[in-house]
Amino acid sequence: MSQPPKQNAKPPSRETTTGEGLGHRDHPDLQLLWTSLQRVGFWAAVVIPFLYLPVLFTGIETFAEVVVFTLLIALNAVSLVVGHPHHN
Repeated sequence: MSQPPKQNAKPPSRETTTGEGLGHRDHPDLQLLWTSLQRVGFWAAVVIPFLYLPVLFTGIETFAEVVVFTLLIALNAVSLVVGHPHHN
């Protein structure tokens, strides 16, 4: 004979049923890590554009300066994506 379902049982979350997401909502340590990464990403996205200025004012003449400028743009893009959900 089967038992009736529990009255207090929560329905499974989307993350556990589909396997999507990081599952960080279930683990407080991962939630803290993700929140910290979002905070750092947000503020990095704010600060990194100021690092463009010295490169732009001195001019981009050497290959090393092209690499530095390209890496700054890529780092800024990653920071924007990671930091976007901060304080939402």
